Amino acid sequence: MRQRGGPGRPLVLWAARRFGGMTLREVWQMAGGMDYTTVSMAVNRFEQCASKDQRYLALMQQVTEIYEK
Repeated sequence: MRQRGGPGRPLVLWAARRFGGMTLREVWQMAGGMDYTTVSMAVNRFEQCASKDQRYLALMQQVTEIYEK
């Protein structure tokens, strides 16, 4: 998957949903008013990329390890 700006923003949105327990509305507010459906789509696309791209999967695993400590 090609993204403008790399995986940084989708990774943060994913982590906020997964580990922050934030609702889509809360993530939307945190992301500066990004449409909540866009937030949902970004999180879903990031997860799909991780299932196909080892680089994305490695990022998810690193964040998961940090939060599980």
